[in-house]
Amino acid sequence: MSDQIQNLSPQKQANLESLRTNFAFLNSLLVLRSSILPTIASLSATLLVVATFNEKLIPLTEDIKLAIVILLLLIPISIIISILEISHAIGVSV
Repeated sequence: MSDQIQNLSPQKQANLESLRTNFAFLNSLLVLRSSILPTIASLSATLLVVATFNEKLIPLTEDIKLAIVILLLLIPISIIISILEISHAIGVSV
């Protein structure tokens, strides 16, 4: 593979290196974005639970219960996805 890269013209090698840098940046950005998701989900679920303590703020309907369940399920799912992404990134970089 490195022989094929060395056979490229200097301009194509520079373009390839630029493309690698852009993909590395995009990968790190996606990992950071996906790590924010559990925090947002937990804060949203907490806000909904606290708001339902007072029936005047938000009545506890089936829709609210479903939203709380979805947000609470989103927390471990997104953490597992983050762990898989991190382990994949470690495997690719090593």
